[in-house]
Amino acid sequence: MHALEVLPTDLRGRSLSPREPVFVLKDVLEALALYQTAGWAQLGWETWLKYPDGKHGHAPTPTLDLEQGKSETWREFVRRSHDSCAETIRTTQREWEASSHNEGEVLYFCLTPAEPA
Repeated sequence: MHALEVLPTDLRGRSLSPREPVFVLKDVLEALALYQTAGWAQLGWETWLKYPDGKHGHAPTPTLDLEQGKSETWREFVRRSHDSCAETIRTTQREWEASSHNEGEVLYFCLTPAEPA
């Protein structure tokens, strides 16, 4: 199953990309909760920017990469990966809002979901 297919149609339609889950803060937190409920882990995330002219691309901000621990069950990894992503995404959003950036730029988060093992 494709990662976007896990999400409801209305949320899927708000993704910046038709191929990847790329959302603003509110929507990415909703997507994280839905992925967790469906048993999908997160292998990480990266930031994207949407520019005032409508174009978009990767942002020069932190990313997060995760992997399942050797003694960690899939369920434990799912919970840890979602908690880590939610926490670091919120922190990154706060730092973005406090920084100086070009007016009209919007920060998005691209998730890297992994199907249940």
